[in-house]
Amino acid sequence: MMRVSLLAVMVLAGCPRKVPEHLRVAPPPPTTEQAQRTLQTLDDAVAALVGADPLVRSASLPDQEALMAIEGSAPLVEFVEQVKALERGDGQAERSMQQLEESWPTSVVVALSRGYRLRVTENLLGNMALPVGQRDTAILALVTPLQAAPDGAALNRGPLDWLVLDGETEPIVRSYAERWVLQGWLSDPGVRLEAAAKALQADMYDGLARTPTAALLLARHADAAGPAEPGLAKLERAARLALVQAAADRDREQAAWSDRRKQAAEELGVDDPIHHLLSEAVTELTAAAGDDEAAGGALLALAAMRWRGSCDDSPCRGLDRVATMATARRYGPRVDAVGQLWQVIALKEALDTMEVAHDTVMYPEGSLALVDAVLGTGGGPLDDQVLRKRRPDAGVWLAVARAVGEEGVTAWEGARAALGQHLKNEADDARQGVDDEEIASLLERISARAIP
Repeated sequence: MMRVSLLAVMVLAGCPRKVPEHLRVAPPPPTTEQAQRTLQTLDDAVAALVGADPLVRSASLPDQEALMAIEGSAPLVEFVEQVKALERGDGQAERSMQQLEESWPTSVVVALSRGYRLRVTENLLGNMALPVGQRDTAILALVTPLQAAPDGAALNRGPLDWLVLDGETEPIVRSYAERWVLQGWLSDPGVRLEAAAKALQADMYDGLARTPTAALLLARHADAAGPAEPGLAKLERAARLALVQAAADRDREQAAWSDRRKQAAEELGVDDPIHHLLSEAVTELTAAAGDDEAAGGALLALAAMRWRGSCDDSPCRGLDRVATMATARRYGPRVDAVGQLWQVIALKEALDTMEVAHDTVMYPEGSLALVDAVLGTGGGPLDDQVLRKRRPDAGVWLAVARAVGEEGVTAWEGARAALGQHLKNEADDARQGVDDEEIASLLERISARAIP
């Protein structure tokens, strides 16, 4: 199977459907000549690239010499070089922009590269002449890090079936990709947010600005100074409860978890105490987002809510949830510790799900959780066949095991052992430095049972 290159997309696009007024990119950014006259600092350079669109779908391209004269501009220079190459028809947008993000994972280039991929995605969505399967294959490559399946792989699910369960493809993909770009602005506590925040204040972005991720970005830029401690405590309590649940494999442990959950639900006056704690943590930590730990905690809580399927900005599902947990860990030691717990929780739950799903009709749902958890805990690369088959085969297990460092595996039993070792490594790593006796015991239990 071949990816659709940017040049091919441009040839096939023809006359794209008119973009609705509220989704149009704002008036064009300054010309190169204007930008060169004003580029003095890194903030100037970012503002010139972003223009009036917080989603950076049509970045202005200042002169590279002007950029190179600014200290710390190397990621921006490389981004401009890549975009110019793509628009000459050299390379593939999905691959070159993903590589650029991986090269500069803590810089503003994460948002810029995602914005460029969003632009190509929108062009594809607006192209009525392109066959749906070809269009969706290209979109999958643009908004996820998945590679193409090997030639000859028998793929019997649509490229976006994992994301679009019901409803129209266009609004679901747009919502998913827009949130993904906004998350790019939060890729590191050191990323300057002035350009994105200023653009988000335009009336045309009112709806986008009200989404939880945009609200966090704006609060972070505004140096919101509410108290961080209450929200962090709720985030940590939610993680403790989720870890108890994830580690409850045996009847006695599941009964203890049921009692623990009931007790917390009665205390808080809610049906789902984990969701309640995460939701309150988002609110309180967003209000304190000027603090690094608070901002990272809010980002982590949003990702955890999505993992649990209870987010406030659908679609909750995706292949970026556990990776966002990893991103949140950059914001400080306290968020690092609780974020690592959430990653272990996600990997354990994904493996438990696949234990049941691997030889049933539940496999497609299990594969989504597994791919997300493996990629988000440092595994990979993975190709799209894992998501695009109704039933797994030797090629799936070969790809999954290889993604966690084991070669030559072609059956579930071998893949299960490789995944178990990956889980054990993650749980052992999380256990290091943990003083809390209960959490340490739960991590040790997960580690001890990870490999059959």
